Amino acid sequence: MIISLILIIIILCVNPFSLLSVLKPGTQFLHEWCLQKVHTEENQWTVIYSALLCGEKLPDGEIKKTFIALGIIHLMVISGAHLIFLEKAWNLLPRFPFKNICLTIFLLIYSMSAGLKPPVLRALFSLLLSKINKDFKLFWSPYLRVHISGLLCLCCQSAWFHSLSLQMSWIASMGMSNHRFSKLKSCILTFILIFPIVSQWGSTHPLNIFVNWIITPLASGIFLPLSLLTIPFPFIRPITDKLWEYLMYILNFLKPFIENKGIELQWSLSSFQIWIYICLIFILLHLCFVYSIRRRCEITIL
Repeated sequence: MIISLILIIIILCVNPFSLLSVLKPGTQFLHEWCLQKVHTEENQWTVIYSALLCGEKLPDGEIKKTFIALGIIHLMVISGAHLIFLEKAWNLLPRFPFKNICLTIFLLIYSMSAGLKPPVLRALFSLLLSKINKDFKLFWSPYLRVHISGLLCLCCQSAWFHSLSLQMSWIASMGMSNHRFSKLKSCILTFILIFPIVSQWGSTHPLNIFVNWIITPLASGIFLPLSLLTIPFPFIRPITDKLWEYLMYILNFLKPFIENKGIELQWSLSSFQIWIYICLIFILLHLCFVYSIRRRCEITIL
């Protein structure tokens, strides 16, 4: 934890410029292009496409209240699921020279179209670190990759030290990054990890765990890919609109069972306190992961 905190402080002190400022003109152009594509057809679901595909903040309203009440507002934030889907789609292309380099450029361009917000940039770094870890056989734990990706974000933009979205993305990713866990175990761990943060803003219900367990795979496996495909293939937009209508009907049905009936804690955490919390989580999860690997190796040898 001490090393992580020292790294954060060094980044804040010695970072002479924001790398994102170099990419700002291109990012703004691509982001506006994305919004233009999304707004070719205006209806009540356009705000969802703007948030899900272009990284726009979901405006206040019933849709946002429903997602917050059910604890799935993170679905409206561009994350690693977007990049993983795009990577899989890219891998379907025939092999050609510099395909992997072109993939990296493609993912960077998409991240720029999403405004290069902290969660998407952290997800991009995490994906690249995963490939480096695999290619060079570094055997990093998934928690170490998440931690390094977050520190790289601070290297790019030191002002994100106060970014709650980066902190929440950091914490949630640590909860979901261990692929040895089942989806339900990952949802339970993520709920436990983010509870001290989100409970200071309102009530949090344990049933949110099961809503995430059911809805998140559905969203990342069906709604996200189809929504992304509406940009190159706008003629499928009526189909995705209808699917979003059905999903919102289900979510609004579940909402009264959870809304304002959860646990609420009366406290407030500063940015620095949340960073300490993140470092503590990282150390605990990383050590547990290393211990489990060693135990598994010992059992295998015996």
